[in-house]
Amino acid sequence: MDVIFVKQGEYVRGDEAFPVLAGLVKEFLELSGRHDIDVSAVTQDVIRRTPEGRPCCCISGAPDISVTHSDDLWMCLVSDERCGLDFQYMREQYIPGVVERFYTGGEREYIEGGGTGQFTGSFLRTEEGRVGRFFDVWVRREALGKYDGHGFFGNYPDSAPGGILADSVYFIRENTVESRQVYMHEITPDMLKSAGIKPEAGFRAAAVTRSDELPLIKALH
Repeated sequence: MDVIFVKQGEYVRGDEAFPVLAGLVKEFLELSGRHDIDVSAVTQDVIRRTPEGRPCCCISGAPDISVTHSDDLWMCLVSDERCGLDFQYMREQYIPGVVERFYTGGEREYIEGGGTGQFTGSFLRTEEGRVGRFFDVWVRREALGKYDGHGFFGNYPDSAPGGILADSVYFIRENTVESRQVYMHEITPDMLKSAGIKPEAGFRAAAVTRSDELPLIKALH
């Protein structure tokens, strides 16, 4: 089971959000019907950071956590297995230095080629032009980086559809820990609106999970 909890408006971030994360882990355990963990043991004191800086619940068998935020939206993906989430409001900017230094040749071709050619797929919404395509790739790389712990600037294969990420399925091939598939999910405006969340501007969001089913979106009030 995968749940994305969304808070719109004022929120806390960093270590100050640990009490909130503990509450979300508890809620997730209740929603998923898990009884293998004593929910009373899930407090802010068991929310820590991994060596890579990811927040985590240090109780054995606890669900995984991935957090992202941009302007008025804060999101937390909670999953029974490893996961990664990124959300970005799009700015009218294109960062050539990032593209030239870190994006793959296929990703650069996708951005500069108008999203045509071999890099096409249902994941991408290209109505915003080059800026939109830039963020298409950005959130995929960031979500995958949070999943595997290597961050945005990891050495990933093409993340645009048509590369190894074709059909929203990513196969971990050179990971020292595992070699099983994960799924890249687009989080759309309609998905957020169904939970009563109304983003203030255009955005891109992606979630990496072990399940091929879309995460459940749940608003925090």
